[in-house]
Amino acid sequence: MEFLAGFILGMTTMAALFVGYGYYTLRKLNALKKKIVDQVKGKLDEQDKKRESIIARLKQAQAITEQQLDIRSATDQPSKNALHSRYKNGLIGDIKKLEEEKIAILRSILDDGFDPLINVRDENGEVRELPLSHFVNQAPAPEQDPNAPKRVGKFIVVKGGKDDGTVH
Repeated sequence: MEFLAGFILGMTTMAALFVGYGYYTLRKLNALKKKIVDQVKGKLDEQDKKRESIIARLKQAQAITEQQLDIRSATDQPSKNALHSRYKNGLIGDIKKLEEEKIAILRSILDDGFDPLINVRDENGEVRELPLSHFVNQAPAPEQDPNAPKRVGKFIVVKGGKDDGTVH
């Protein structure tokens, strides 16, 4: 009888240890699962914030493009006189500055790791989809000639703004 009582006590102890270890393991796995789910939610929230930022930057690039088209339509008109021609030359410089600003915005989107498909209208008027990276790579590199005249406000500095020694 003592043998049977010891056997039952041993079996009960083993069952209790087995259930306790199972409960401990399940608690540990649930904590790990919760940690992983929280990490995934954080990454998804971060991607949603980036997506909203990218949409805002694409809208800004679209607004710059519309502004460029408006300016370009003003430059396509025939010149009325010499002063109007100078004004149009200034508009062409503004178009180039806006293009550089637009390309910088688009490159910042690529730096975030996104490469969305964008619609581009050709010279023929055809609309086609291409990746943003391909469009940015097609863009001409900005000219960085140090001897080129630079524009400061409405004035153009030709010789770097230094005194050339002439007396007027």
